Amino acid sequence: MNMTSVSNGGSATALGSRIRELRGRRSRDRFASQLGIHKNTLARYENGERLPDAEMLHRLCSLCGVSADWLIHDRAVGPDAGSTWCLPEVDEVELDDAPMLLHRGWLKTQRVHPDRLMVRTMQGDGMAPTLGDGEVLFVLLQEDHENLAGDGIYLFEFDGQPIVKRLHGAGTRRAQLISDNPSYPAIDLPEDAIGQSCRIVGPVIWHLRRL
Repeated sequence: MNMTSVSNGGSATALGSRIRELRGRRSRDRFASQLGIHKNTLARYENGERLPDAEMLHRLCSLCGVSADWLIHDRAVGPDAGSTWCLPEVDEVELDDAPMLLHRGWLKTQRVHPDRLMVRTMQGDGMAPTLGDGEVLFVLLQEDHENLAGDGIYLFEFDGQPIVKRLHGAGTRRAQLISDNPSYPAIDLPEDAIGQSCRIVGPVIWHLRRL
């Protein structure tokens, strides 16, 4: 069944697209579980094949911090007009019981697009005292065409393993990955290592720690 209208003339396909936008990088299984529905039902919502009822619309708005006006009608009171955005769940960070919401307007002032923001937890003491074990890290995903912004703290995949290190000498033959903890030796980074044994996921732009 192909349902083509929503309330005052909105498209079911457009509504599905907005639901897909709210899901972001979360898996369909994960998002459906948070909404208390089957992933196939969510797929039908996203594809415009089925319309969510009033209760489901309320769940979507509550979970993702958007207004019903934006979700149903695409009026300018939604995510891009100063609503909140539910941080995608990645790896060890668990957001089921307490969703982490960030203000899209504030993200815009920081020149950060929500689709490029990921979260990880710091593992180990290699970056102590700057970053502690278990701290939440916000990483700005590196686009393939972008050049390195310069020296700084980055999330890397080195030989397939994620590591957080300080990059020193970016773009030179003497580039190194350095731990702020002096107990750990520096890792030399040959120019041809980027894209082969070492992949730059992106710079760490913020971190959270308990006071």
